Amino acid sequence: MSAPDLLAQAEATLRRNHLDGYTAPSPRLYPHQWNWDSAFIAIAWAHLDWEMAVREVDTLLEGQWRDGFLPHIRYNLKVREGYQPGPDWWPDVPVRVPGQHTSGLTQPPVLPTAVLLAGIGQPDEQVRRSWWRRVFAPLRDLILCYPRTRTAPGSPLIAIVHPWESGTDNSPRWDFATGGGFKPSRPFRRADTQVVAAAQRPTDRDYDLYYFLVELIATHRYDFNRYLSHTPFAVYDALFNAIWYRAALDLNRIAAELGEPAVISGEDLRAFTDAYRRTLWHEPSQLFRDFNLKTRAQIPVDTVAGLGAICGGLVDRTMAEAMISGYLRRCRGYRLLPS
Repeated sequence: MSAPDLLAQAEATLRRNHLDGYTAPSPRLYPHQWNWDSAFIAIAWAHLDWEMAVREVDTLLEGQWRDGFLPHIRYNLKVREGYQPGPDWWPDVPVRVPGQHTSGLTQPPVLPTAVLLAGIGQPDEQVRRSWWRRVFAPLRDLILCYPRTRTAPGSPLIAIVHPWESGTDNSPRWDFATGGGFKPSRPFRRADTQVVAAAQRPTDRDYDLYYFLVELIATHRYDFNRYLSHTPFAVYDALFNAIWYRAALDLNRIAAELGEPAVISGEDLRAFTDAYRRTLWHEPSQLFRDFNLKTRAQIPVDTVAGLGAICGGLVDRTMAEAMISGYLRRCRGYRLLPS
C-alpha cells in the first residue's frame, strides 16, 4: 500500500470512529473515550483537521477531576454495551463537570505533549496561543496532580496502582501480580471476549486481578495513601514516569510561550531525573526497569518500556545509543513493540 493510500485509510478510520466529540479507539471493543488514546489521536487530527484535534482535547478534559486527575476513561452514557467495567464500578468520582462519568484510574499523561505538538501544527500564532491559554490551567493541574497524589515518602517518582494505568495492560511486567489469586468480592462480566477471540485477550486470571484492584481502589475512594497498604500492586512504572517527565518539559515550553512561570521547576526536574536513574536503572540489561513498591525491588522483566527514558528526555545521546544497540542485540532483529 502506498503512503497516500495508507494516509487516506487512516483518516477514514479516524472519521468513522468519531462520535459525540471524541474518537473511539475501537467502536466495539473500546467505545468510550480513553485518555492516552485521545492524546495520540489529537496529534493525528492536527495533521488532518486541526479543529478536530482541539475538539478531541476539549472533550477529554471534560472528564477531569476537581484535583486535576485525568481518568483513563470518560464514559459515553449513550453506549450501554461493549465495555466492562462500566461507570457503576466507579462510584462518587469527583468530576469537575457535573454529569460526567469516569473511571477511577489514569493513564500515562501524553496530553500536554499532544497539545504542544498539535499547537505547533497551527500556523496562525494567535489561534495557537489562544488555544494554549485556554487549556493551560487544566494541563497544569494534571501535571501537578501526580506529584501531589501519587508519590510515596522519600521519592518524587509517580506510582501506578493498576496494570491499566500503564497503558500496556497485560505486559509480562505485571505477571508477578496476576498469579496472586486475587479476586473481587463482586461478580463481573467480561464484554471483551464477546467482541474479540479469547486467545487475543488477557486471561480470566488477569481479569480477576484487574477487577480486584478496581474494587479496592473504589472502596478506598481513590486515595493513594489509604489503599497503598492494602494493595498488591503499586509500581514505579519506567514508561509512565518517563512520559510524565516529557509532559512536564513540554508544558514548561507552553508556559514560556504564554509568559507563565514554569510548572515544574528546574530543581524539581533534576531531582526527578536523579531518582529515576537511581531507582530504575538496571546496569546488566542496560535498560530501565519498573520498581515494585511492595517488595522494594525492581521487577526483573525487560521490555521496550525500558527505553521510554529516551523519548522522555531523561538520558543523553550517548546513553540512549548504548541502550538501543544493546536492546536490538537481545531482540535478535525483531521489531520493537509497545507491550
